[in-house]
Amino acid sequence: FVLSEAMSQRLPRSPVVLASLLASLAWRGALVGILTAPLYCCFGVLYALLLLPRVLLRKLDRRAFGPTLDAADGGGMGGLLLALEAPLALLSYVLYQTTKFFVLPMMSSFEAARRGVDETWVDKLHENIEDPGRIPRLTVFAAICWAPRWNTHTNVHVLWLMDPPEGEATFEVENVRQRGFSWQVIFYDGRQQTLGSIASSPTGGEWLALTLRTAGALQLTIRPYLFDGFASATLPRVRMNGVEVTRGAPVVFKRERLGFNARLKGAYETPLHWALQWHTYVLLCCRSMVSAEAVRAIYLPVGNPETQWLYGATQQGYSLRFELPASLLEEHLVFCSVYDRASFPLLPSLQVERPSHTLPPCGEDGFWATRIVRKDGTATRPEVLPSVRVTLERPSRTALH
Repeated sequence: FVLSEAMSQRLPRSPVVLASLLASLAWRGALVGILTAPLYCCFGVLYALLLLPRVLLRKLDRRAFGPTLDAADGGGMGGLLLALEAPLALLSYVLYQTTKFFVLPMMSSFEAARRGVDETWVDKLHENIEDPGRIPRLTVFAAICWAPRWNTHTNVHVLWLMDPPEGEATFEVENVRQRGFSWQVIFYDGRQQTLGSIASSPTGGEWLALTLRTAGALQLTIRPYLFDGFASATLPRVRMNGVEVTRGAPVVFKRERLGFNARLKGAYETPLHWALQWHTYVLLCCRSMVSAEAVRAIYLPVGNPETQWLYGATQQGYSLRFELPASLLEEHLVFCSVYDRASFPLLPSLQVERPSHTLPPCGEDGFWATRIVRKDGTATRPEVLPSVRVTLERPSRTALH
């Protein structure tokens, strides 16, 4: 599976490098299978054994729900149902962490073999999912392991710098200012730890600079957001120690490239994805029992530091309703994605555009994530969060606006 995807990419011509890469991917892939297969089998057996009592207790829980629920925990979860869900959630969490521990180094090994191939921003999700010459299932699997809360409002573009100077380097990002376009560039190390960020600045110069301590490969990601009816924008260039590292023709992001998000669930979702993310819904329903820091670390393993977040559990048949000041919408973009329990987009690419806004009903239990992004690209301040009220409403009790 991994080898097929690796061979479908543009790999180095050297037989030695290619053989080394394939050998590394092969033993890592085998190790993942050996360690996770028993966990996955245990999850499947336990899921089947608990299915009937879980369904019955779920119906009892729903009878206690009122017309309006707290969208943070989705109305919570009864003690008896939690007693059945907890073992599944624990197995799911261990399976997810184990898989992630081995998959991320495999991704890094593959990217290391591509040094010198990509010298500009690459829209990996769109390329790997929409290109018939690739194997999109591996891309989807890697995304669920690395950043499971799909950003359905933009495609994260990636630029790898495999050989930055050891010690310290100064990075400059072109300060692209265009109406209807907001962006942020995030710098990660090889372990996906955030090192720093640069966002568009309405008052800055032509280039925005950031000096970082460097040790090994760096991954730069850019999140371009389009709004006010604009359909495309050119991504900024990047320099390292005064030398431009984005070469070739300018990269243009287009809104139409988000269309694949609506097809992900029907085309690629499998029981493995459910097993990997089953713990998330239980965690959010019982978030009052866990520290806020732990909930965020599990729910948002790769969160954007320039963005403010709201998130919680959703219930089948309920609609998310937003109440927020009109003044907030003048300067911010408020995006919302609704996911099923496997973390696949159920209601993708939604935007809250009015002070009182009700989204379509959720067709399944799951969870939601709201991203609040400043239109000018600068960091969103956490002080905006208390002014946003989110509830779950029964559609029969509220009209969709």
